[in-house]
Amino acid sequence: MDEYREANRSLWNAWTRINLRSEMYDVEAFAAGHGRDLRPIDRAGPGDVRGKSLLHLQCHFGQDTLSWARLGARATGLDLSDVAIAEAGALAKELGIPARFVEGNVYDAPALLGGERFDLVFTSYGVLGWLPRLEPWARAVAGCLAPGGVFHLVEFHPAAWIWDEPFERVVHPYDAPGEPILSDESGTYADPSAPVRLRDVGFNHGLGSVVTALLDQGLVLERLVELDWSPLRHLPRHGGGRSGAFPDASLRTEPAAGLRRGGARSGLSRRPQKSHTPWRTQVRSTICFSCGSVTFRNAARAPPMSWRWHEARAWMAYPSGVFWM
Repeated sequence: MDEYREANRSLWNAWTRINLRSEMYDVEAFAAGHGRDLRPIDRAGPGDVRGKSLLHLQCHFGQDTLSWARLGARATGLDLSDVAIAEAGALAKELGIPARFVEGNVYDAPALLGGERFDLVFTSYGVLGWLPRLEPWARAVAGCLAPGGVFHLVEFHPAAWIWDEPFERVVHPYDAPGEPILSDESGTYADPSAPVRLRDVGFNHGLGSVVTALLDQGLVLERLVELDWSPLRHLPRHGGGRSGAFPDASLRTEPAAGLRRGGARSGLSRRPQKSHTPWRTQVRSTICFSCGSVTFRNAARAPPMSWRWHEARAWMAYPSGVFWM
């Protein structure tokens, strides 16, 4: 796995240099305060971040991290790419925005951050597919959340990654942790014409695997929403409207479900029941093909001097291939 990680680190080092100059990121406009910004689905889970500590995992060169800081969060960004972290620190210094950036593997986040706990943990758009396994990732997320903390994930829907490039045939497994998918990439997602060609190593994780990995760490699912659009045009048949609606109705489903603690489904939370710590769990799900969101909350009160029973929630969002919790 180390060779895969190093291959992807080299890829992101090269991509960072290109993305910094891309029209998509438009660093000059961002510096002026009117460029690329957090989207409504990004901000939906965390809510008002003023005065709160926020950890942005897999932060690239830090634009979204700095956007959270502009909203008043005490922001920290972590990324595997040493080039991206260096550029993030330089950008923060140039703009006079107080934010901290740390280089390292997301699996090692708790150790890299010295055991610090955060009110909010955030990650978004194309992050899970670089991880061979979700269990150590979920442990890292839980290990960085303070009691009462919120985890917000906005991600492309895993169903988007099973297709071939023309989006005509299913060629990859929907859920195959640890099974690498190797591809040679020309350009970057921000600048497809860039003169660079490198190999990346990806992994597919189904929605159930994502949710279960977080539940297994004691987080409680509060909200899961899958949307039929994406803020980024990453599918070939994206239409107009909401920045990438997927037009093929045959690929969309929209069931909705609600669940409260109790009855046969009360095992949704793996935490043992304690009479002195009353809690409730509710799950709402709207499912479409393209994108979505999920929220985890542990509504129990943490016993004094105990971190094991931390009160936490997580949002995931999956639009057009995105979901949020």
